[in-house]
Amino acid sequence: MYDIAIIGSGPAGYSAGIYGSRYQLKTVIFGKMLGGTVSEAHKICNYPGFIEISGLDLGTKMYEHAKETGCDVKFESVVDIKKTDDHFKISTDFGSEYEAKT
Repeated sequence: MYDIAIIGSGPAGYSAGIYGSRYQLKTVIFGKMLGGTVSEAHKICNYPGFIEISGLDLGTKMYEHAKETGCDVKFESVVDIKKTDDHFKISTDFGSEYEAKT
């Protein structure tokens, strides 16, 4: 069981995952593609830390950072979430099921 499940693999999802992992929480991030839709951008300008970077390069760097801190990353889409008494059951388009506290 995961402590935190994050749905969305864009900059916000990876940021949340990195912070969760740094607090020693077992964290999983779900998303269709590496970096979310930012990875489709040809060029991103003025992103903090980079004067210019391609969306794919930025998405790759965020993914690597999240993995380095201990996040699990699943390239699956969430299709259903069910709340139980004390956790959530998450189903994906791959037919997989996961459980998370939050």
